[in-house]
Amino acid sequence: MEKMATQSVMATTFMGMVLAGPLCGRLVGQQTEPYGGKNYKEWFLNPDYPDSLKRLKAYELLEALKQSLKDHPKSSQNPAEAYPNVAFLAAPDGRWRTLTFTVHFSDGHYEHFGLLETFLRGRSKGVVWQLNDKSHEIQNPLQRVLGPSNWFGAIYYGVRPMGRKRYLLLGLNMHNNRSRIKVADPLYFDQKGWPKWGAPVIKHGNKIYHRFLLEYYAEASVRLNWDERLRMIVYDHLTPLAPAGRGNSSLYVPDGSYNGLKLKGRTWEIVEDVDARNPKDRPIRTQKPVEKGLFPPEKP
Repeated sequence: MEKMATQSVMATTFMGMVLAGPLCGRLVGQQTEPYGGKNYKEWFLNPDYPDSLKRLKAYELLEALKQSLKDHPKSSQNPAEAYPNVAFLAAPDGRWRTLTFTVHFSDGHYEHFGLLETFLRGRSKGVVWQLNDKSHEIQNPLQRVLGPSNWFGAIYYGVRPMGRKRYLLLGLNMHNNRSRIKVADPLYFDQKGWPKWGAPVIKHGNKIYHRFLLEYYAEASVRLNWDERLRMIVYDHLTPLAPAGRGNSSLYVPDGSYNGLKLKGRTWEIVEDVDARNPKDRPIRTQKPVEKGLFPPEKP
């Protein structure tokens, strides 16, 4: 699918992400209630634990995080320090902060839970938005503008500013047992201060997309991060494990080369064949890759 990366600003890691590779950030604190003495992996990542109890515990955790936001009112403060498996991300300009985590259900799919707190001018205090993950239901996500009630769920780990009150969020959608999805999603706010995800700012050739999604084999480790030296977001170029896997995103893995997303004005343009390694470590391609696969195959 699509790929994007960002400067890791005020990001904390999500321990359950080890299946898909490390995220940028740091671990904080020790786990406390509402886990009731159970660790996060037992509550939320064990497919044998009852789904109804997982969902109940997820909502309990959301309520605890809402209270923690009140107890830590400054936008730069991390209210999730007592919950090391919750990812914290703050805007570089202090206008918002997010808390996100994921739950693994018995049918193999993951659902993401999150809170967005905004600190916009004219408001005496922050406004908290609960985010409802609809990523498994959204039709044509590459061209949709979404909100808190139909959020394309992700564990956020990075952000790049792209103009006044506009940002590109980098995240990981755990998706299911077969594949993961790296996400680069534009975030902005309408005239009423409501958050919106998705904008026509991703350009590939003469095509424009509202977000960037990169789906790949669940056991692979895929890069989607800001590269300060190159001044662009760099992501792994993917290719199928075998020719027979062409078109099946869950069978795509990195081939050792890279593409990029470079900000030009207010548009992120895809740049192919980026040399993201040190000169002495430049990869040498001996044959043409099976398929470019910059975007996921369209489903009928």
